[in-house]
Amino acid sequence: TVLQQTNTVPSGVYCADVAFSSFSYEYGMEEGHWVTHVNDVATPDIDSFERAVNACQDNEHVRVKVISSKARPNVLTIKTCYHYWPTRTLVKDQESAEGWRYV
Repeated sequence: TVLQQTNTVPSGVYCADVAFSSFSYEYGMEEGHWVTHVNDVATPDIDSFERAVNACQDNEHVRVKVISSKARPNVLTIKTCYHYWPTRTLVKDQESAEGWRYV
């Protein structure tokens, strides 16, 4: 698991997946990154992350501060494109056949 592979768990939102050929993928976001800030707004939890992302306009360049799985900080500049690459959150759903659903 992630907690077993990391000495220090950073405060932030864990990125479990990045869509292949999305702007996030093309600009350097990787699975295993912890997102700590979006446009200098701290994102210690998923709610603050969603608020920060929702404040960004479509086709805007956004600064995303991340911590890698090896505890290396980095700042990425990612262009938003909500038409093709909307922000999605995966949540548990007992009613779903897979047990998960996107919101």
